[in-house]
Amino acid sequence: MHKVVFLINKKSGMDQDEFRQYLNETHSPIASRLPGLRKYVLNHILPDPEGNQPAFDGFVELWFDDSSAYAAALESPEGVASLEDVGNFVDVDKMFGFDVDEILII
Repeated sequence: MHKVVFLINKKSGMDQDEFRQYLNETHSPIASRLPGLRKYVLNHILPDPEGNQPAFDGFVELWFDDSSAYAAALESPEGVASLEDVGNFVDVDKMFGFDVDEILII
């Protein structure tokens, strides 16, 4: 299984509620149509117990069968639409995406 993670921050001018609503209700239906997508998880990062804001507003996890399935998904019409939509709610200059080797312990 091939896993990709994106660390994301809301676009300037958006508040946290707008960002989360857009991610949940607008972007996720687009992204969830990526061909070959096996699992898609949204993670909204919360302030720590002292109320400090995190460095990122959230992270997204996507699973594909392998790296070629991921590459094909990005090149598909659904992938193009998903990537084009990201700039509507994410500060793309602060976005980080990377492949990970997930090791499940428990």
